[in-house]
Amino acid sequence: MTEGELAEVLREAYHRAPVGQKTEVVQLFGIWYVNELCSRAVSIREVCEIAGIPRLGPMINTGKNLARYVTLNEHGERFAAWLGFEQ
Repeated sequence: MTEGELAEVLREAYHRAPVGQKTEVVQLFGIWYVNELCSRAVSIREVCEIAGIPRLGPMINTGKNLARYVTLNEHGERFAAWLGFEQ
């Protein structure tokens, strides 16, 4: 995915997130898209800028760093799908 595509997913998920769960949604974004965020020359800062939410970088990095320790259960996968995350 390009930075623009990731930014669009992030923007939609952030605005779709339930009240009080925006931080968790941003961290889930980092977990879900860890491969895209690490394997290419994708700038998390640029993704956040394009999404119009520049302050989210540290939360995405937290999710990205947690990804190696996390396995999403069925509920997490359904929530990610509801947010529009692609597999």
